Amino acid sequence: SLFAVRYAPDPWFKGAENQWETVAYIDRDEAWTIYEPQIRQRADAFTALFEAAETDEEPFRTFFRYPKVQVYAEQELAPYLNFAQVLHPRNAAAFDEIRSLISAIPQRIEQARTKASIFIVCPVDLDEITTTALTQAISMEGFPVTRDRGAATTVCNAAVDEGMQTLPAGTFYTPAVSITIPGTSGSPLFSCAVRAAERSGAVNPDVAKRRGYTALAEEIRKSFHGELIAYNGNN
Repeated sequence: SLFAVRYAPDPWFKGAENQWETVAYIDRDEAWTIYEPQIRQRADAFTALFEAAETDEEPFRTFFRYPKVQVYAEQELAPYLNFAQVLHPRNAAAFDEIRSLISAIPQRIEQARTKASIFIVCPVDLDEITTTALTQAISMEGFPVTRDRGAATTVCNAAVDEGMQTLPAGTFYTPAVSITIPGTSGSPLFSCAVRAAERSGAVNPDVAKRRGYTALAEEIRKSFHGELIAYNGNN
């Protein structure tokens, strides 16, 4: 919608087309006075989100803060910055620092991802099948996984419930794992539960158990990304 529109004082009549015409123009200074509070409000909101990410001491949580800042910048702020550049280039230069912060977000995301090195703790496991699946799933998200707990900034706790049943037909497993990544205060930064899609069984208990863990590992690799995104979207 146009604003601060002014019209030439002397319209003219075009006899051939039987209509009046005039010149309309926008007073840039007046328009900026109207528009600047709108962009300033969004810029201040963006700055608050960016600073919250910058000052967060939890690398894992910081990694998720920056994409939210990026979404806000792209959807709520960038259109206003672009129009400001057209409306009043000289005054729009006051927001150059904001533009610099926006351009720095991708680098900040990668820095936060790199700093969030993760050590996996999984007391109940079978030949590290669950641990390996979690390592693969977390690595696919770009987070470094380390076997040196002292080098990790974040710990991933995995508690496996094997869901074993002994029946006349054989031994059956429906394993599930509760995954929690706590912060330095102990409160969870991320948590989810993953269960094997189907019950696995066999006459031989060892075969049944391996089948169950293999099914759980497959489900971890398949669903971890969605769980991570869903949790982040709700927090």
